[in-house]
Amino acid sequence: MWHKRIIEQNPYPVDNLVGKLLSMVSQDKEKIHEVLSSSRQIMYSKAACVLNGVQRLKKAKENKEKVLIAGDYDCDGVCSTAIMKYSLDQYGILNGYYIPDRVKEGYGLQVHTVELAKEKGYSLIITVDNGVKAFAAIEKAKELGIEVIVSDHHQIEEPVPVDILVHPDLMEKEYRYFSGAGVALQISYYLIGEAKEMVVLAGVAALGDVMPPFAQTRPLIQKAVQYLQEGYMPALQKLVPKGNQINVQTIQFSIIPKLNSLGRMSHLANVNQLVLYLLTRNEEAQIKMAKQIDHINQERKKVSQIKAKELEEKVQDQAIEVLYDPDLLEGVCGLIAGRITNKINRPCLVLTKTDGDMIKGSGRSIPGVNLFEALKDFEFYEAFGGHEQACGLSVLEENFSAFENYVAEIQLAVNQEVGKEALWIETEDFSFQAVQSLMKLEPYPSEWKNPFVWIEHPSQIVFRNYPSMQKYEFEVNGEKVEAVLYANKGIQADSKATNFIGTLSMNSFRNQEKIQMIIEDLW
Repeated sequence: MWHKRIIEQNPYPVDNLVGKLLSMVSQDKEKIHEVLSSSRQIMYSKAACVLNGVQRLKKAKENKEKVLIAGDYDCDGVCSTAIMKYSLDQYGILNGYYIPDRVKEGYGLQVHTVELAKEKGYSLIITVDNGVKAFAAIEKAKELGIEVIVSDHHQIEEPVPVDILVHPDLMEKEYRYFSGAGVALQISYYLIGEAKEMVVLAGVAALGDVMPPFAQTRPLIQKAVQYLQEGYMPALQKLVPKGNQINVQTIQFSIIPKLNSLGRMSHLANVNQLVLYLLTRNEEAQIKMAKQIDHINQERKKVSQIKAKELEEKVQDQAIEVLYDPDLLEGVCGLIAGRITNKINRPCLVLTKTDGDMIKGSGRSIPGVNLFEALKDFEFYEAFGGHEQACGLSVLEENFSAFENYVAEIQLAVNQEVGKEALWIETEDFSFQAVQSLMKLEPYPSEWKNPFVWIEHPSQIVFRNYPSMQKYEFEVNGEKVEAVLYANKGIQADSKATNFIGTLSMNSFRNQEKIQMIIEDLW
């Protein structure tokens, strides 16, 4: 990957390093102003769709009805389910929940789930983080006399045939970037008030679904980080390695992958157990389950690393890569697609063969390429959904060649050679305080990523070699920096390197903060 050196001016009333990085990553002054001045106050929607959903749930309590929460298996879906479960319990509504097996049942509310709900005496179903495409299941529910509240945030392509749809498109514009858990939190608030642990779950879910951190999604994430740091949601804290500070990055790289791992590795664990883990108050049970979750995540890492390496060898020079491995675990397709996308800086689809003659998989994109729009018009999908930066799809094996041809035909529409930009740091702009100020801008919008900086000819360079990484310790403007090059980056270490490109952060270990750089390139 080549890099473009950027030299910027600082037009904003912040440290030069921060202002210049903002100028590099975005020309949208309205969004930059929002990032610099956003309030940390969480507000709650007064939209009719939210209030109607709440009133129907309150009626369920009055009528002593049983409510089934129909969830999803990713981080957002699990957190949404936990929020709704906790809220209905606290409000005194009889309820149960169910998250489908990713491989055996697939995404969303299914017909057989509705039939089972009827057998078990449920008269109301509320979906969380799914439902806008569950037409067959909703029709079955109507047939069986079960009411359905759809609570979702995914793109609505056709009218959803339910009486109550709770969705960001129907709320005030401040809530347009909510994930499924953010939607669930709105309902929760009107049942039990603001519960800090539920705010944590909603904020973590927003990061897990890579929602744009603007409008009300921004204070939601910031409060989630704050409350985690203050000790709320100990189950999530136990997923962070000891000694590590809780911040946006530890949530993204320690907590979220572990929450996702149970759904991805469904042959090793039942994702429904994760809801119990999040809500239990038993510390002994938390410790035991945290170890099990970590083990499953380690297995997920092994599988995805091996398969990612194999598929990387199949990468061609296509605008949208289509990589197929019939022996791949369906649950790791999205992970591998994301890893390869980041490496090749192009959208990537990773697919596998499931039971019978179905080919399923996931895609990940890059800023500037709307993957959903690029792929949505293929006429032979068995299932398709997603958003700008990610999608999931299913096609019959007999239609797979047609799908590959379809992707090939749209290559010119999305083909773009994009080098990664890096801000060249002027020595006098670099300081401990400036990097601390940079951290206050988190979470970064996905189109900004974590902006790259270019440090040239630092002083006092010391090189250290470790089995899984190499470290460079050097000084810039008298400030010590620890620069880390991880082995999985696939970059050749050079003990004589004098140019370093990467991302800056503050690393806190055992209550000591220092400036850290994660190296993306060097020479």
